[in-house]
Amino acid sequence: MSLTRRIALGFIISVDPAGGTSWTDLGNIVDGYKGPDSKADKVDISILADVFKGMTKGQIDSGEMTFEIAYDPEDSQSALLESLLQQYDPVPSWKITYPHGGTPTRIFTGHLSGRSEEVSRSKLVTCSLTIFVNGDPGYATS
Repeated sequence: MSLTRRIALGFIISVDPAGGTSWTDLGNIVDGYKGPDSKADKVDISILADVFKGMTKGQIDSGEMTFEIAYDPEDSQSALLESLLQQYDPVPSWKITYPHGGTPTRIFTGHLSGRSEEVSRSKLVTCSLTIFVNGDPGYATS
């Protein structure tokens, strides 16, 4: 098995609020990302005649992704983040571009469900974003 060893330096997150492919870079991901924490439902298919429960896999909840990005409160992206937090429709498209040539990428749709800024005297200003994924979490690379 061949493994491409990657470091996280240079990952970028982009968004299209209209749900298309007109990407706006939100910034560099500062310290990696977490998720999506996808999980399939367990479905009980037992009947009364069964001694042991029968189970099968049901629908998949794509979960959430959390990012920490470099943040400038005076950037136009700050206003975009606030509008994304208040947006219900359409569902925004998101793209994570891996470093060094931009392939592979992860593309998915989901709502921004949380954001928080962190400001410290001697650290980079950052913003943490939480997105709940709608549908396919983009596991396949393009």
